[in-house]
Amino acid sequence: MPELTPYVFSDQVWLMDTALYHVDQHALVLTDLHLGYEEAMRLGGLMLPETHLDELIERLKNIFDILEVSAEKPLKQFIINGDLRHTFGPLNDGEWKELNSFFETVIPYSAQVIVIEGNHDPVMNVFGSRFSNVRIAQQHQMDSWLFTHGDNIPQMPSSTNTIVIGHEHPALALKDPVTGRQERYKIFLHGEFESKTLWVLPSCNTLMQGTDLSKEGVLSPFLKEGVWQHCEVFVRDDKGQIYPFGHINQLI
Repeated sequence: MPELTPYVFSDQVWLMDTALYHVDQHALVLTDLHLGYEEAMRLGGLMLPETHLDELIERLKNIFDILEVSAEKPLKQFIINGDLRHTFGPLNDGEWKELNSFFETVIPYSAQVIVIEGNHDPVMNVFGSRFSNVRIAQQHQMDSWLFTHGDNIPQMPSSTNTIVIGHEHPALALKDPVTGRQERYKIFLHGEFESKTLWVLPSCNTLMQGTDLSKEGVLSPFLKEGVWQHCEVFVRDDKGQIYPFGHINQLI
């Protein structure tokens, strides 16, 4: 896998593949992993090869290499901002297996792993309690930053000035100026919600293309009318590199 070049948004924020890295806090944030997705599709009659977890771990190790993260020099925090697993209800055998493999891989790379409960994660406490440095939370405050999944708007501490959400799986279909073909790309959104900075992260599950905001509208109440249309767009290409594309209202 080719080495990524982080997109340096500011002295605090780097965008890498589908992750956001907070430099000062040495914290990495991902969202919407949807582990167990392939098994759920098979149970629904669609056969998919089991590739997502192996690919995700390879991409994460690439990020860890760039950040010079190791068991000896771990992240301070590894934050999963909701929808770690895909199905609803009790964990199935496939999810137990994938979750074990995932945590066994990432736990050595972080002093603390924080799993925000998304709308797909109501039983994650059962699993997370098996690991001493994994904390399951409804939301997570890191100084003035609030991490919440994005399916609802929680009570926010008065100190909050930056909100990071997932849930939306934002994407855009962009037209190739040469071929005229449209391809859908995962995107980061950067904007403002009630005078606070808002980051919307793409799903890190590459089997899920995401919601084309130009055609399908939005899901999260954080992205109500008048919010998402004024966000800046950062596009992730097929190799995980990030490119600024201006404001979304110039692209749709």
